[in-house]
Amino acid sequence: MTTEPGSPVDVPHELILASAGSGKTYQLTNRFLKLVGLGVEPGRILALTFTRKAAGEFFVAILKKLVEASTSDEKARALAAELELEGWEPEAFLGVLRAVTSGMATLTLGTLDSFFARIVGEFAFELGAPPRFQILDESTAAEWSRRATLSLFGDERRDPEGRTAFLNSFQMATFGAERSTVSQLLDRVLLDYHEVYLAYPEERLWGHPQAIWGRDTNPWMDPGVNWRSELDSLKRAVVEDTALKDKQRARLLRFVEELGAYGPGSRITGDLKYVFEKVAPHVGSAGAPNSQPLLPGPRQ
Repeated sequence: MTTEPGSPVDVPHELILASAGSGKTYQLTNRFLKLVGLGVEPGRILALTFTRKAAGEFFVAILKKLVEASTSDEKARALAAELELEGWEPEAFLGVLRAVTSGMATLTLGTLDSFFARIVGEFAFELGAPPRFQILDESTAAEWSRRATLSLFGDERRDPEGRTAFLNSFQMATFGAERSTVSQLLDRVLLDYHEVYLAYPEERLWGHPQAIWGRDTNPWMDPGVNWRSELDSLKRAVVEDTALKDKQRARLLRFVEELGAYGPGSRITGDLKYVFEKVAPHVGSAGAPNSQPLLPGPRQ
């Protein structure tokens, strides 16, 4: 079929699945060019990627192909064959190049984040968002995170009790976790808790045992519980359970011993980690429970 340059033609939606380095830019570039060649206005095409770098490469690739095809008969024939636009000459691609460059202000070639930020900006009032906002890039976000950390620990005279309580909670929330630096671990915990805060911003849900546990105290911190006695009872139950195989009994006995020797800040390894992962799937692969507070909801 011979397609006249600029003639509108229905083009079906197409899903492209591709891993990194497999040619997504090539496919997306050709898709964009074919749509423009078939009469779609460049400003009506939405082309989004994950990073600014990829978006820039995408736009450069479009211009490069059009420039080459508009100045070379050989390049024009090759690109026309790729796009299935029979009969296209360099003049036709020059027309597409002019359409793209003249409509640069209306093009939507960017990142997913920037596109959704534009949507939020258009409906900021309806969404309860501030009229002016921006998405932080990694370096800016890291700088603001550093400033927040410094403000938290910079002045020891400010709210010393709250500071001590935070450090104690931080130690309990991260016991057994493996990180290269304390700052990385702190950043991860703050991000996790910030997500929980966004979901549960009510002040009554934070720092109040009854709201968290459904009772006045944390059952794990109940001073009336003799944990050594509880461990001894568990050990006797394992020894007396005739349904257990020898290997199962041996593993559980090692688990009891490791549990008795465990303390906050220690790594969860060996049989302790193995049993936890079997009976408590929320224990992560690094050996630390997910650092999220227990909030009101269905009891498990």
